Amino acid sequence: MENKTAANHSRIDFLDGMRGLAILLVIGFHAYARYPDLMPFGNDFGTFPVFQYGWLGVQLFFLISGFVIFMTLEKCKGFFDFMLRRWLRLFPAMLICSVIVYLTFTFLMPGVREVSLRAMLPGLTFIEPRTWSKLLGSAQPILEGSFWSLYVEVRFYAFAGLLFFALGEVAAIAGITLMFFIAASYELLPFVVPGASLHLLEIFRSWTSAEYFGWFAAGALYYRFFQTRAMSLFIAASVLAVPAAFTTHQVSMSLSIPTVLAALLIAAFFAFSVYGEWLRPILRSRLLLFIGYISYPLYLVHENIMVQLTLKLAKVATWIPLGLLPVLPILAVICLGWLIARFAEPALSSVIKPLYLRARALLRIDRPLVDSTPGTRSPLPGAGA
Repeated sequence: MENKTAANHSRIDFLDGMRGLAILLVIGFHAYARYPDLMPFGNDFGTFPVFQYGWLGVQLFFLISGFVIFMTLEKCKGFFDFMLRRWLRLFPAMLICSVIVYLTFTFLMPGVREVSLRAMLPGLTFIEPRTWSKLLGSAQPILEGSFWSLYVEVRFYAFAGLLFFALGEVAAIAGITLMFFIAASYELLPFVVPGASLHLLEIFRSWTSAEYFGWFAAGALYYRFFQTRAMSLFIAASVLAVPAAFTTHQVSMSLSIPTVLAALLIAAFFAFSVYGEWLRPILRSRLLLFIGYISYPLYLVHENIMVQLTLKLAKVATWIPLGLLPVLPILAVICLGWLIARFAEPALSSVIKPLYLRARALLRIDRPLVDSTPGTRSPLPGAGA
């Protein structure tokens, strides 16, 4: 078993590199495979496996989140402490990137796409557009399509946090696993019970996004294995990753052997990275660690800016080979992601920090409650097992 210091060091290193790999996969997919009808090279590179299946970088992010969120939960004093910490981690970059994308389309690329201030609402609240459409009674415009995974992440945080502080870690992992299987039954029920009503399952999936929770639950089990080295946990995580892969939307829609294998390969790559040192030297490379460091703002800001820069470059630099057209735009958004991660995000976080501390004070997160018995203190609300 790895000692505690080694485990912590290893965890930081290889997971940051994993984040770097995940965002590179997503960028490759958006640059070369996502828009064949829009890009000047069509689908010439879209069938290259790294690009074709790059969308699986999001599922890799989900595995990573399941792994690290339970580390965070263990350090928090209760549900509100946890959600406030998540908000402080996610909101500053989201605000900065939303403003950049809005300004880019409004002033630098006028006429490319109509963008309203209301389009920023889903991202800034981490609530999906469909919910805002229902609340406001009209179609909700979107700023960036890639924000969808953040809505899923935040719902996972809410359910995992509530279960963790109410019932404990084991029940939390079991609960999100059960939610996943309930949501996944939407795909299987028509085959088992032809003609069965799917209305309640549709509502459940709509309000929970639990069809993605298998990835998070597998990541959480891998985290427990990483801590304890108990093979039963590794096996359970690996078994759970299989239905998570099969019920991923793109997989279940096609059920083609290559797509299934690609999803399983992503799950296996994560499993082997957690199990031993074989793949960690790759994940600790300086490039992947750097990209992992800027992965969150890079994910938020890359898609539309990268695509539009590629299209503009194709018009003014006809001498560039088609396959290389996205390279400069990719480097540009990487630089932008670094500027946000290195300077803008920390600066905004420091400005927002007093609001965060005020919220903690109002919720009495940092103030122990005195029990009626002299000399004893009651646990903080929601600080469960």
